[in-house]
Amino acid sequence: MVLTLLSLDVQPTNKEGESGTDATISCVISGITRQVDGVVWRKDGTDVTSLSGSNYVVSAGTYGSNSQTTTLTVKAATNTADSAYTCGITSNEWLVTNRETNVILNVFLVSLLDRSVPTATDQTITCSISGLSQNTPVTWIDPNNSDISNTDTGNYVIDQGSYSLGSKSATLTLKTAKLSALTSGDIFKCKLKSALYATYSPDVVKSMTLSFLTLDVQPINKEVESGTDTAISCIITGITKQLDNVVWRKDGTDVSTLSGNNYVVSAGTYGSNSQTTTLTVKAAANSADSTYTCVITSNEHQETNKETIVTLNVFSVSVEDRAITTATDQTIACLISGLSQNTPVTWIDPDNNDISNTDTGFQLSNYNTYRKSCSKY
Repeated sequence: MVLTLLSLDVQPTNKEGESGTDATISCVISGITRQVDGVVWRKDGTDVTSLSGSNYVVSAGTYGSNSQTTTLTVKAATNTADSAYTCGITSNEWLVTNRETNVILNVFLVSLLDRSVPTATDQTITCSISGLSQNTPVTWIDPNNSDISNTDTGNYVIDQGSYSLGSKSATLTLKTAKLSALTSGDIFKCKLKSALYATYSPDVVKSMTLSFLTLDVQPINKEVESGTDTAISCIITGITKQLDNVVWRKDGTDVSTLSGNNYVVSAGTYGSNSQTTTLTVKAAANSADSTYTCVITSNEHQETNKETIVTLNVFSVSVEDRAITTATDQTIACLISGLSQNTPVTWIDPDNNDISNTDTGFQLSNYNTYRKSCSKY
C-alpha cells in the first residue's frame, strides 16, 4: 500500500460581481478525511450570523474526496461595496485545529439605459461601468440574442472605451442601415465578467429597450381680443436635440420678411424629446382672424420637414363709460363681435368682485366704472 500524508489547507474563491445582487463566495478545505468540526464566516472580525438582518447565509458544505467547500451567500442589500470576509474552519484531525483565509468580494456598477431614438442618423448606446478592479471587455448582444461581431461594421461600431480609476464607458453605435431593420421594443444587452477573478465571477448582463421616435408637430390655437399682443405656438415631439430650423409663415410668406416689427419668432429650447416654438403677433397686426404655418426641420428623421396650421382668431369687446341718473334702473352693455362661439360674460363690481346672477337687488352709484371680463380660451 502507498501511504499519502494529507496537508490541511483552506483556499479562497474570490469574486467580483454586480453591486446590489446576491453573491456567493466560498473556500475549499482540503486535507481532511471527514466533515470538518466547525465553520465560521466573519466580517471585520464578527461572526456574520450575529449581524443584524438576514443578509448572510452560511453553508458548511458536505465532505467528499478529502475536501469540503463552505459557502457564504451575501444578500443584495449588503452587497454594495468591496468587502473582505474571513473563512475560519476547525478540524480536530490536526494538531493545529484551526485554519482561516480571507475571501475577497468586489462589486461594480453597470448601467445601460433605455433609449428612444430617431432613425435618420447613427445612434449610440452606452454601457457605463464603475468600480471595476481592472479593465474588462464588454460583449454586446443583439435582439436575436447573438453576440455582435466587431467586424460587422456595416451595421455596428463597437468601442470598448478607455479604463480609468475603475470606470469605463463601452459604446455600441447602431448604423442607419441597421436602424431601418429594427423595430420599437427591440432589446440590446451588454455583458461582462470580471477579468481579475474570471474563474469564479458570474457574467453580468444588462438590457435596454430601443424605441423609435415619431416626429410630430401639434398646434396650440388661440382666440383673443383684437389689437393686443398675443403668442401662438406649436409643440414638436420626437426629437433628441435642438431643431435644425424653425420658420413661421403667414399666407405662405416667412413672417420675418414682412414689413414692420409685428412678429417675433422664438425657436424655443429643446428638452425631454420636445421643443415648443412660439410666434408673438404684435397688436398692430392682430386685428383679424388669421392662420399661420409652423414649419420645422429635423435632420434626425427620414422625413426632415413637418408643418402644421396654427389658428389665431380675434374678437372685439367694447363697454362704454356711462353717465346715468339714479331714479330708474340702468343698463350697461358689453358688446362683443367676432367670437367663434357663444361665451358667458362675467361682470365685476367696483370692489373687484364678481357680480352674482342672484344679486337681484344690486344698485349702482353715480359715476361708478364697470369693467368687462370676457374671453375664450
